[in-house]
Amino acid sequence: MEDEGNVRNIAIVYVLLHTGIRVSELCELNHTDIKKDGERESILIRDSKGEIERVIPLSRAASEHIKRYKDSLKAENEAVFLSSVNQRMTPRAVQYMLSKYDVSPHKLRHTFCQNLIDKGIEIQTVSKLVGHKDLNMTKRYIKESGQGLDAAIQNTFD
Repeated sequence: MEDEGNVRNIAIVYVLLHTGIRVSELCELNHTDIKKDGERESILIRDSKGEIERVIPLSRAASEHIKRYKDSLKAENEAVFLSSVNQRMTPRAVQYMLSKYDVSPHKLRHTFCQNLIDKGIEIQTVSKLVGHKDLNMTKRYIKESGQGLDAAIQNTFD
């Protein structure tokens, strides 16, 4: 996937995997939604009325792949991710592209949440990043740690 013809696809995978955004949110991204604050970039996710819903910091890797992709674009367009005919990509087109690599947008979102949880990030923070209004939605992405009940008590209280 890392060859020259797939810079867009690589950028899409990094953005989905490193931000946990929904495919519909990815497809709605405009160039003006990518903001630089000092050394770090972030993306603004907007609700259906165009209001900023949340701000998600970008990893360095995601920023680099977005930059590489943007540098490869030949035409100006409001949308960040474009189809082969220079139109805004649709969620279905992204899903189809990802299926060629045997991955789904849901799997990337799940992996994002799981990676944060595994690193000890609080579930409330994960929930804010992925745009869940209800913590129970975020809890669905969490697998059990495999730590037994005895180990949980020992590690906490002994």
